[in-house]
Amino acid sequence: MRSNADELELVRKSLGGDAEAFAAIVEKYQQRVYNVAFRMTGDREDSLDLTQESFVRVFRALKSFKGDSSLGTWIHRIVNNVVIDELRKRQRRPKIGFSTDALLSTDEGEHVHVLELSGKREDTPEEQLLRMERIAEIEQALGMVTSEHRIVLIMRDIEGLAYEEMAQILALNIGTVKSRLSRARIALREKLIVAEQGKTTERLKVQRGG
Repeated sequence: MRSNADELELVRKSLGGDAEAFAAIVEKYQQRVYNVAFRMTGDREDSLDLTQESFVRVFRALKSFKGDSSLGTWIHRIVNNVVIDELRKRQRRPKIGFSTDALLSTDEGEHVHVLELSGKREDTPEEQLLRMERIAEIEQALGMVTSEHRIVLIMRDIEGLAYEEMAQILALNIGTVKSRLSRARIALREKLIVAEQGKTTERLKVQRGG
């Protein structure tokens, strides 16, 4: 892992026209950028395009990077803006893509990474099916909340970012980040409750013969 000094040197060389230095920046962060784009859009082709556009913006804005935050945090902020701009331009709700994790509430109100698409070796077929159904429910619910709420949920509850880094990426104070995350979790929970009520209603209809 490169230190901040190493990253600043890569930035300096990139600004001086060193293509290999910028290629090293792209190589280090391209997967992270792609993951952010995919989790927000749920579309692999769109995510590749947005990844490319993000690094174009990174290159154009590189002279503004002063090292006040890590290079990764600064790049994360740029890709967030790129994705949000694209979603607003399309004016459509995206699907949500997940690689390995879903969400589960703890007693303290936090969410932890506990559901894996691959499941566990000891899982029965029924348990694996329930796992997949739960992930699908969360994906659908995330697609129904606002992009503002979706961003903080993905950052905190899927990517596991610290509040401090979230604040830097979103250019907000930590108190605002926590407040927005709290509202986002409430909104997500409401969508999940509505979905569960709909499933219960459908089950009752089936039991009563329609």
